[in-house]
Amino acid sequence: MMSLSFTQKTGLALTGFALAANVPFTLLIDRFGYDDILREPPLEVMAAFRAGGPELILIWLAFALCALSFVWVSAWVGQAVREQGGRWPPCGWWASRNFWRPWIPPFAPSPSPPLSIWAGRPGFCWWA
Repeated sequence: MMSLSFTQKTGLALTGFALAANVPFTLLIDRFGYDDILREPPLEVMAAFRAGGPELILIWLAFALCALSFVWVSAWVGQAVREQGGRWPPCGWWASRNFWRPWIPPFAPSPSPPLSIWAGRPGFCWWA
């Protein structure tokens, strides 16, 4: 059985968070007219909220719980960065140049220098 490192588990948790947060967000757009409804007068917003009933309250609760789960996942990110020696490779320019290479060889950019060359440059990685 394959064992995942803590960094890989954190990456999976971040991906899961992104997917999970989009489900209630999409339902809010569909059922409540979110975020366009926020431009309406408060009485109209409250009327639409009341019209949504208990189902809308559960959708809002799911959306809030997803946001709350991000606090937990972000703590994992901090621990994973510490385990990586204060860096989260690959990041920034290096990742954008090398991520697509295996899938789109004809369009892949020229080979890039190793991460260590770019890591010390301002704006590349804020923690470098």
